Amino acid sequence: FLSRARNRPAEAEATLKEFIAAQPDEPRLPILLGTFYEASGRPEDAMVQYQLAASRAASTPTGLEARARIATLKFEAGDAVAARAGYDAVLAEAPDNVPGLTGRGQLNLAEGKFQDAISDLRGALRKEPENASALLALARAHSGLGDANLARDAYRSLLQADPRQVVAGTELGVLLQGIGQLDEAEKQYRAAIATQPNYVPAGSGLVEVLIAKNDLTAAEAEARRLVALNDAL
Repeated sequence: FLSRARNRPAEAEATLKEFIAAQPDEPRLPILLGTFYEASGRPEDAMVQYQLAASRAASTPTGLEARARIATLKFEAGDAVAARAGYDAVLAEAPDNVPGLTGRGQLNLAEGKFQDAISDLRGALRKEPENASALLALARAHSGLGDANLARDAYRSLLQADPRQVVAGTELGVLLQGIGQLDEAEKQYRAAIATQPNYVPAGSGLVEVLIAKNDLTAAEAEARRLVALNDAL
């Protein structure tokens, strides 16, 4: 199904709608369709599906997940007040709800409430230790507090669970570069580039580190590679 969703989205959407029509009382199907809409850049359609799922069984695990997703869509649309109200309502009913804790943690992070973010995100990670969104937000929250060691640990936990996390690997490179661990920073940038060669922040960070290490030949080579990538776009 995932392959079909990527390559033939209209067919994937039709298939999900057929499933929903055949099993109208299955509570998770609207969430699956909403997730598909989110991945397709259709947040309004996703909202409709999540609201449908929430209306059917608001206090069940599926309903709580749908309500947390609604709050996240509101957060992404810039309505932080409505998003927080949504997360708070979910967590008032289910204090250990992972989507609610993760979403509110990300909201707290965006608002610079780093300690509150850490509290929420650690709560989510107690139930899902490899939750990628929570680990990335936790690393950023520790960075916001200036705690490089805890931020580094969170980034590494995420990369251990999924080494393909290019954004996390690059941000870890920036962190290590900032505390003077240039060799380790170079390793992180190169690992990110190996996974996604056209990810410019990793390439730019690598150039900076190589210059700092006085490896000008390698820095020039990486800079030329980035220019060639840009010209190919």
